[in-house]
Amino acid sequence: MDEQNNYQPNQAQEPAQPAQPQQPVQPQQPVQPQYQQAQYQQAPQYQQPQYQPAQAQQPAQPQFEQPAQPQYQQAQYQQAPQYQQPPYGQAPVMPPVMQPQANPAPSFGECIKMFFKNYVNFSGRSRRAEYWYVVLFQFLVSFALGFLNGILTYLTDGNYVVGIIMSVLSYGWSLAILIPNLALGFRRMHDIGKSGGYVFFGLIPIVGTILVIVWSATDSNPAPNQYGYSPKYTPGFTYEPNPAQQQVPPTYMQ
Repeated sequence: MDEQNNYQPNQAQEPAQPAQPQQPVQPQQPVQPQYQQAQYQQAPQYQQPQYQPAQAQQPAQPQFEQPAQPQYQQAQYQQAPQYQQPPYGQAPVMPPVMQPQANPAPSFGECIKMFFKNYVNFSGRSRRAEYWYVVLFQFLVSFALGFLNGILTYLTDGNYVVGIIMSVLSYGWSLAILIPNLALGFRRMHDIGKSGGYVFFGLIPIVGTILVIVWSATDSNPAPNQYGYSPKYTPGFTYEPNPAQQQVPPTYMQ
């Protein structure tokens, strides 16, 4: 009633606004159930085994013992003598000449034996003693045959039979020693470093004969040559000073 008494007519009443239609209530969506995600433990990780390929074992190499190397001792050379320079105005004193030491010369009988032993030997070398001993032997034989021929001729009053016999002996001896004489001459020329054909220079009158005599009297060459070693100076010969000569020492091959 109080509300009706308080009515004031001076105030125009606003028309009531129509009620707005209510929106339909949307049905609530059902609450989705929340499921907890199962927690799984991480699967154990297995390491992949590492396989190494088996290596084929090589067969053991046989071990050979190496032969012991020979140990060579180094040759010790003696120091060359030192010569002091002479003072000014004084003649220099040259060292003594070193000459090779020769082998002993063969005897007369040995030379004759080698002469017939090397009957047709045109190679090698013959020393001076062998050559001249053979020359002496041939001279003695020729002299003996000539002496015997004279004696027999005197005793037989010049019998021609004896003369024929002695002539056969003389010519036979000359023919018998012809080849060995030629072989000996070849070896003698080889000993001084010449070809054996140099003996044929003796066929030249006078001059050729003199040349062959000089060559035959020449001493042996100490060094070996294409014909072999010297029979007078053996390989590895020693040297001895010769005080008679005062020259610069030459070099010899050993």
